[in-house]
Formats: sequence, C-alpha cells, structure tokens
Amino acid sequence: IPPHGRLLIIEEVVVPRQIVGNPHRFIDLEMLVHFGGKERTQTDYDKLMRSARFALERVVPINGSFFSVIEAVPA
Repeated sequence: IPPHGRLLIIEEVVVPRQIVGNPHRFIDLEMLVHFGGKERTQTDYDKLMRSARFALERVVPINGSFFSVIEAVPA
C-alpha cells in the first residue's frame, strides 16, 4: 500500500459486555474451533494494525449489519 493509501477491512468488531443477537454465532464458533480464528475488539484491531505498521484511523459500524468498516493507514 502506498504511503497515501488506506486499508479497509469489513469485519465484526466485538464490544465487550454487549449482548448481541448475532445469527452468525454458530458460524463464528465453527471458525474459532476449526481454524483458530479470533473475534477482536477495537483495541485488538488497534494492536494488530500497529504490529503491521498501520495506524487505526476509525471504525465505522455499518447500519443494519453486525459488521463495521475498519480503516487504517500506513504508519
């Protein structure tokens, strides 16, 4: 990604202690058990981005969805 580029990730961002009626939980459970996947909070994404030399710019929830757009820029 060039210095002026942006990284966009569409993913669920877990909010600690928030109850979510997500119908995809069984799919998430399968992903976690079989593939070693991980659900992440905004803090987790911030740490992940920094470890990859990116700076987390913002997290924008998608209306009517369980997903958010995670936006990062090269650090």
